Amino acid sequence: MARSIKTAIERGFGEKFNNKKEYWESQNFYVTSAFGHLYELLEPDGYDPVMKKWRKDTLPFFPKKYQYTVKPGCSDRVETIKTLSGKVDEIIHAGDPDREGQIIVDIILIQLGLTANQLEDSKVNVSRLWIQDLEDKTICQGLKDRKPNSEYKNLSLEGRFRQVSDWSYGINLTRYATLNTGNVSLLNVGRVIDAIVAIVCERDREIRNFVPSPYYQLEFPLSEDVSVMSKPKHDDKTNAEKQLEEYLKADTLVKSVKKRQVTKKPPKLFSQTKLQNECSKRFGWSADETLALSQKLYEAGLTTYPRTDSEYLSPAEKDKVKGIIEAHTKAGAKHMQFRDTKQVFDGSKVGAHTAIIPTTKVHVFKNPDSNEAKCYGVIFNRFLANFYDEDFLVDKTEIVLEVIGIDGTLEELKTSGEVMKQPGWSVLTGSKSDKLMPPVKKGEILPGPWKITEKMTSPPAHFTVETLNNMLENPFKKEFETEDETYKKLREGKSIGTESTRAGIIAKAIDRGFIRMDKKTYRITPNGEYLVDVLDELQIDMTKEKTVELSAAATAIGNGSALIGQSLNTIYKEIAETIGKNIRPRIPMPDEMKVNKKYKI
Repeated sequence: MARSIKTAIERGFGEKFNNKKEYWESQNFYVTSAFGHLYELLEPDGYDPVMKKWRKDTLPFFPKKYQYTVKPGCSDRVETIKTLSGKVDEIIHAGDPDREGQIIVDIILIQLGLTANQLEDSKVNVSRLWIQDLEDKTICQGLKDRKPNSEYKNLSLEGRFRQVSDWSYGINLTRYATLNTGNVSLLNVGRVIDAIVAIVCERDREIRNFVPSPYYQLEFPLSEDVSVMSKPKHDDKTNAEKQLEEYLKADTLVKSVKKRQVTKKPPKLFSQTKLQNECSKRFGWSADETLALSQKLYEAGLTTYPRTDSEYLSPAEKDKVKGIIEAHTKAGAKHMQFRDTKQVFDGSKVGAHTAIIPTTKVHVFKNPDSNEAKCYGVIFNRFLANFYDEDFLVDKTEIVLEVIGIDGTLEELKTSGEVMKQPGWSVLTGSKSDKLMPPVKKGEILPGPWKITEKMTSPPAHFTVETLNNMLENPFKKEFETEDETYKKLREGKSIGTESTRAGIIAKAIDRGFIRMDKKTYRITPNGEYLVDVLDELQIDMTKEKTVELSAAATAIGNGSALIGQSLNTIYKEIAETIGKNIRPRIPMPDEMKVNKKYKI
């Protein structure tokens, strides 16, 4: 990102930079980078040497004031930033445009004494560059429009609350759980990872314990290829036979036949979660693989910021989209046409970031089969589908049947089919095969006859990248939930993990041996089952309900509706009560956990 900013300043403001050891220098600017977190929270023994040894009588442990220390290998860069900051009258905070990017730079500024904890009192003027892509034009305009960094105070406080709360849970409850299970193997306690493991465990146990059973439904053939099913499902075949007897005496009438042309909407633009879902289905990539690839594309200036939870653009971006279409059309792209639709431009469904789209930068990949090229192609084609110059049209036929018995209507049944008329954007995604409906007429009594079909109940499916992502994004989704309701939950933080962290935490759960990938599905391991069971017996609540509660509390701090001190006190009280119970689990630990170096204390 630092290199992109330096290049944009050269091209946009005419500055000439000299390359120094850890920064670039021009007449008016110094540009350097923080390559991730330069600071980390101090370990417990940094506050008190007694905490070096794990003992129950030292728990719970909550520092009066949390301190940070420079991460190994980062001292030189910290010194560089400190030296450069003494030479300027303004520091431009150019961290990634999200909570993580905000806190990475804020902690550096706070630790170097350049700004206060609340970001409002600074030794030097600190401004914030907040941009959605790394195009030269965007960076230069962002520099002109930069705001005081203090305007992002609540976002910074939310980030620090998440850091401190995760540290408090992890340090205290990991030690408590490890000690109370015999101090044989490290038992990690984490706000998000344990919830993910528990979700996979619950699903796998549901599948394991599932006993299939038969059920019966009535079926009515309309043609060799099309039939309709009666709604009632019978566990007892006798009841199905009674219904069949009644339906065979009834008339099955074509109540209506409606034919109309339908314009099919393209799939929405990508959030990070939906991009991961698509790439998993197409290429079998893991969630963290897709996140890493989309980050590379962003850093190359080819796509917009990837860690977004929105599938929409802001109405203010219409001119930007027109510019993207114009740039790619000039470069030879076909069928691109601006469309002003609510399906794309909806500010009510945009938070800090908008959907992932290509930028005006045109790039020809040397290897079109590379993963970067494939990921870019998925993003570009989804953008193109939403701005395609030809509609996807189908002729749709809807048939309504009415089963009329002696005493009146017994049931109404609907079925429909589609035949493509104009492919439009579907050429980018592959259209589904046509479903031809039989040539029935309104008022016609159909011969049938009705028959009984036997089926078997089936267990829920193992989680895939897509279904686990969807579960974590909206863990308590209602059956008929509207999109507005879903986005409201996202804005309130009612999810497990974030677009930035979720993929990495899933990868960590796999690396720790709590879950595994079996082809394209997640499966629980014996170690994962033990973790879930022992945390439950210890009454350590890391369920999805608790995790969502904590995430919502953090979001409330970010939007200014809650105070960080009060929220932390609630967490401290809960941790202290859990440790105070001093429960000793009786569940035997898997042998593999006792010997595997992954679990070494």
